[in-house]
Amino acid sequence: MEAFGNARTLRNDNSSRFGKFVEMSFCDQGRLLGARIDTYLLEKSRLCVHGEGERNFHVFYQLLCGATDEHMKKFGFDDPSLDGLDGLELANEFQYTCQGGAPELREWNDEKAFERTLIAMENIDWTKQKVDKVLSVVAGLLHLGEIQFSRVERDTGEEMADIVVEFEKEDRPKTEWFGGIDAHHIFFEGMHKNKDNSYTIHWGS
Repeated sequence: MEAFGNARTLRNDNSSRFGKFVEMSFCDQGRLLGARIDTYLLEKSRLCVHGEGERNFHVFYQLLCGATDEHMKKFGFDDPSLDGLDGLELANEFQYTCQGGAPELREWNDEKAFERTLIAMENIDWTKQKVDKVLSVVAGLLHLGEIQFSRVERDTGEEMADIVVEFEKEDRPKTEWFGGIDAHHIFFEGMHKNKDNSYTIHWGS
């Protein structure tokens, strides 16, 4: 399950990008009674930006390398522009997985690692439906990373972001890419452009 919190860095192919606090309990005689581990401080910035020679979290590459044909279609990785690409070649087509220029690990294979990740999910009693939802969120994040913004200036001189490319109807984010969440409604239909070119998102609409 480290696939969701570990990533390749310049020094380590499997560096944990989150903090761990280990609390250990001992009896009066000094014998270990038990321990508790808290995880915190996930390096969320790595999702959007990582350095040259590094990678995003392993799970993104594992999904792209190990996904079945069913998953490829379900999660929108079967676009005609991606025909003939698979595995690490496919990873180079997404903004969130191509930045570091080093998608391949030195010590193990992403496809086999994905099999182990799925086994780990099964071992903690995740249902197939739950696994699919989690993977759909992973896929959805990759698609969200393809949205491009430009910097524009309001009449007041204040800078803001504008969406460069609008999705065509057939290319809009689908609910199955985000674990059942209607991402298009939240990010686009719920996003209204104001007269000053700013955007207001109506989360409850």
